[in-house]
Amino acid sequence: MKNSSTISWLIVSGLILCLPAVVQAQSVNKIADREAARRQAGVPRGQEVLARAQSELHAKQYSLAHDDFRAALRYLPNSPAAGNSYSVALDGFCESGVKLAEQRIAEGKYEESEVILNEILSDPYNPNCREARTLLTHLHDPGYINKTMGPKFFAKVEEVKKLLTEAEGFYQSGRYDMAMKRYDQVLNLDPYNTAARKGQERIDLTKYQYGVQGYNETRGRAM
Repeated sequence: MKNSSTISWLIVSGLILCLPAVVQAQSVNKIADREAARRQAGVPRGQEVLARAQSELHAKQYSLAHDDFRAALRYLPNSPAAGNSYSVALDGFCESGVKLAEQRIAEGKYEESEVILNEILSDPYNPNCREARTLLTHLHDPGYINKTMGPKFFAKVEEVKKLLTEAEGFYQSGRYDMAMKRYDQVLNLDPYNTAARKGQERIDLTKYQYGVQGYNETRGRAM
């Protein structure tokens, strides 16, 4: 009888000891089920954001596209439940990020472009994105990208373009003095700008031709 009681006590004790593990396993399963349900519920929203990101990428709105591809990846599960949407979003995140990084490099924002590329290549995203890896390698190569051309340089280039456009507009409307002033402003920024030099020569030639024409007309009337 005593042995029977001892065995019963051991069985009960074992069950009591196992109970926390069973409860914990059930809790883990419930959490996993809830997470799976949450991810599944996010698929329609993820596909909606993905479609928007693809449109933005097609329109060359790389910054918006990159943000939306990232958002789509947060909604879409990397599972059959999302079909191929997750892989499409991941490819888009890589492509838009590389395009955006190239854009930032063109603007002289090298550190920002490096941050973009490193994010693409991080474990949560796509460490195998070959285009991002190649561009990052080029970015670290002093002989490939001239980093002395920073934001100030590119800002000056844009200002020169704007002034040249304005000068051409003034020339076409016959406002030669204003056009000449714009060309002077260009040469203050870029003393060796050939477009501005040629523009001034064209204005001088046009004025000279008008002067000759006016002289001939006056002379003709006098005769």
